[in-house]
Amino acid sequence: MITRVPYVKVLALLSTAGGSALSALWTFPAILTSAFLVAWGAEAAQFLISQGVALAILAWLQTLPEFAVEAVIAWDAGREPERAHLAIANLTGAIRLLLGLGWPMIYFVFAASSRNRAAGGAQHAAPLLPAIRLEREHALEIMGLVPPLLYFGVILLKQRFTWVDALVLLALYVAYLWLLFRNAPRGAEHAADAPAVSRWAYRQPGWRRPVAIAALLGGGGALLYVTAHPFLEFVLVQWVAPFLSEFPEKVSAFYWARRVTHAPMALMNMVSSNINQWTVLAAMIPLCTATPAYAIMACGWISTSTGPSGSRSCSPCCSPASR
Repeated sequence: MITRVPYVKVLALLSTAGGSALSALWTFPAILTSAFLVAWGAEAAQFLISQGVALAILAWLQTLPEFAVEAVIAWDAGREPERAHLAIANLTGAIRLLLGLGWPMIYFVFAASSRNRAAGGAQHAAPLLPAIRLEREHALEIMGLVPPLLYFGVILLKQRFTWVDALVLLALYVAYLWLLFRNAPRGAEHAADAPAVSRWAYRQPGWRRPVAIAALLGGGGALLYVTAHPFLEFVLVQWVAPFLSEFPEKVSAFYWARRVTHAPMALMNMVSSNINQWTVLAAMIPLCTATPAYAIMACGWISTSTGPSGSRSCSPCCSPASR
């Protein structure tokens, strides 16, 4: 009995660690599969609705885990204002990864793929620095980045981020979607360039076509949402969790960036995700705090004080009066 106790403890420890490792082994392929499913679904959906709307839906599905994480952080910050900087840090960290890593990597994948095709005997040699050529319809998505960026300048100037700002950001996103719906779907002649799974879904007859596309998008989104949580809990993954929150966007974008015809769609995938984060994801922060007297300072810190009536008031820690 004396020798069995340490053995049982070691066995229990190994089983716990092994469970985390095993969860990472099965959830990583599941997340990869879900990223391809939603990408194929979006590529088929662009022939029924505008490409911008299809990518907006794709961005929603790809950022589901990120929205869940941000909501939890913001809710906790509402009860503990000293944690407010975590909500801002999570938002800005995700945006920095998309802009600082996602956009350049799309171009590098596109350029490397173009050079490989030229080396493999393509009809025309690729230039040293090939360019991703956008289409006219992409101008709306590019310009969609401007209003939320300008409004965040207003938030920085006033050094407060409240539910009023959240409503303004949500209104900007609704207006952006309304303009996207006015664009026409892509022509059926482009379906030949789509992957086999996307072509299969698009060529389904009658009512089966939207059902097949919805199954790809919904199934991939559900699989991503279910598997993201155990995957992020793996001990080694905790060091790269911010990168993994953007992992689905990068999978689909890099997948499209390999082809000249789909490289603009890869870039617009990142643009759509950025607009989603600058508006809806950012709006979640003040709305999820659920504290009327709570406001997140632009500097990322909040000082709370308790008045005679027991109410809380907030003041910026970085202001001269609070030092």
